[in-house]
Amino acid sequence: MNYKSKLVAFLACVRMVIPTAAVAQIAPAAPPAKPAIKQSAAAKPKVVCHEEEITGSKFTKRICTTLQVQADRQQQDQEFVKQVQTPGFDNGH
Repeated sequence: MNYKSKLVAFLACVRMVIPTAAVAQIAPAAPPAKPAIKQSAAAKPKVVCHEEEITGSKFTKRICTTLQVQADRQQQDQEFVKQVQTPGFDNGH
C-alpha cells in the first residue's frame, strides 16, 4: 500500500470518526448572510447523493448533501491533506 492510498484511507477513517458537527466546532464558519429576497420553493438548493464505503465493511453508506456543503467539505479535506503533507506537521501541538 503506497503513501497516497494510506492517506486516502486515513482521511476516510477520520471522516467517519469525527462527526461533521465536531469539525464545525473546531473551525467555525462565518454566520450565513441573510438573503435580501426570500427564496421561493422552486429555488431550494439541489441535493446530491453518493455512496461512501464504510471502512472494514462490504456495505456502503448513502450520503446526501447540497452542492455547497459538498464543495465546503472537499475544500476542508484538501486543506487537511495539505497540512498533513507540510513538513513539520505535529497535530497542532
